[in-house]
Amino acid sequence: MSGNLVKAGFAVAGYDPIARRRAQLKRSGGRPANDIAGAVRDAPFAITSLPAAAALLEVAAAIAGAGKPGLIVIETSTLPIEVKEKARDVLAACGIVLLDCPLSGTGAQARVRDLSVYASGPRSAVQRCAPVFEAFAREHFHLGPFGTGSKMKFLANLLVEGERVTLIDFDDCGFGWFMYDFAAAVSFHEDDPQAGEWRTRWLAGYEAVRPLVPADRAVLEAMVLLRRMALLAWIGSHHETELARAHADDFAARTARLAVKYLG
Repeated sequence: MSGNLVKAGFAVAGYDPIARRRAQLKRSGGRPANDIAGAVRDAPFAITSLPAAAALLEVAAAIAGAGKPGLIVIETSTLPIEVKEKARDVLAACGIVLLDCPLSGTGAQARVRDLSVYASGPRSAVQRCAPVFEAFAREHFHLGPFGTGSKMKFLANLLVEGERVTLIDFDDCGFGWFMYDFAAAVSFHEDDPQAGEWRTRWLAGYEAVRPLVPADRAVLEAMVLLRRMALLAWIGSHHETELARAHADDFAARTARLAVKYLG
């Protein structure tokens, strides 16, 4: 995103606690700041992309102490709406506007300006941000009052018809071993306490359509661990994404525990 903003003619300053990412910003033509205050001071717009609720509240407090009234903060993280509302209220007390603007797209899409922005908040503020959106995204929409953008993001991979809800994101399913489909379904949640119940229900649903043989059941845990190892590699190669950053701290250690359990 920062590289595309620079290409569009924006003077970009940014801060990330990870030195490697600050170096990447410098290589793309931006100015790395020493802290959040240095990134937002005198800026008309700020963009935040954060891995967790606590991080958003911490950053909002820092911006409130450094940003000037009239600053518009484009909040692109996928986080609970109530947390974003708290951040909005902290900034509003200082005359700063926070917009709820989650993104649809991957890190690879961000590099080629192929993102969608689901903007929500005051229409006038969203309209002022249009040149910024157009610099890093393929399309942008004003969806209504604050929080509507997040609601749209949460529903992006669901098809709703009355009371029936169907998942429509199956890019990792239907290829190769069919038992891998269950592993894809529990991605990032393989060690959840309810995983055993999910497995039982998934198998019952599967066998309502197609019978399984003992070999199918026997390979299921291997497929889950295989998928988990693939996700571990994915976190390393997609470290710039919110999803990867949200799991990075303990994902490897949890994966190792799953492997030890599998090996018995």
